[in-house]
Amino acid sequence: MTNSKLLDEFEQEFDKMKKELGFKSSFQDLEKIFFLKDFIQNEGYVSTNLSRMICHRISKTFNSWTSYLHGLVIPNPNSMMSVKESKIFEDEEKQKIINLLNDIMELVSRNTLIGLTKDKKLEAQFIDDAVDLWNNKLDPKFVKIVKKVNTSWKEKASK
Repeated sequence: MTNSKLLDEFEQEFDKMKKELGFKSSFQDLEKIFFLKDFIQNEGYVSTNLSRMICHRISKTFNSWTSYLHGLVIPNPNSMMSVKESKIFEDEEKQKIINLLNDIMELVSRNTLIGLTKDKKLEAQFIDDAVDLWNNKLDPKFVKIVKKVNTSWKEKASK
């Protein structure tokens, strides 16, 4: 199947799924954050259980951030980069990062529960909550965190 046909199928199935579940987030909202088209192209198919596939992608995205944030709070002692980046943040800032981790982990663990219970109402809420969490809480704070890390590395870089 060509990429164009795959993406057309994906968008059609997405529209059906959105109507069935009744979540509010638009395709564009989800695409902007979670790069769903890239994910579908990489997978090479549109699942018959598309909502679970999308929820998996959402969780995977958040899990990658948890790894990064965790390293800022509790650095891997065998990684010079992790140790240096962790030292950039004061204890109060690390507590704020832990609070972000708590928010992310609540969402990710909820997705695991949804996978077990097959609760479509919770699944719809999960999708909307993921977009809301990203747009209203995480994205602005991630930008500040990563800018601080990047500034620190710029100061240490040879000129």
